[in-house]
Amino acid sequence: MKKSNLYPFVLACLMFVISFQLFTQHVLWFGFRDKFASELDVAEHALAIAFIWFSIAVGVLFSALGFLSFRIGIRKPLAYGCILFLVVAAISAGIDMHFRSYMADSSGG
Repeated sequence: MKKSNLYPFVLACLMFVISFQLFTQHVLWFGFRDKFASELDVAEHALAIAFIWFSIAVGVLFSALGFLSFRIGIRKPLAYGCILFLVVAAISAGIDMHFRSYMADSSGG
């Protein structure tokens, strides 16, 4: 087994770890005990859920590419998948910064 066949599986595991980490930090701890959520919390919650589902989908794609790597070359599709993930992550970070620039958060007065 070649070392290059492991790269898609490692990337898939990384996508699943990213999804789990976002889920535990932004979805499980959403709002306060009295069910209050600020405008920024609601917007970031929706963005986190969308990015979690995207990360899971990319993880499944990388897993499929890992199984295909035993039969065909997957260098270009793997590179395109990585670039797509990085672009979507950068766009999500930009949207989050935009949300933080004008939405009210729960930091108090």
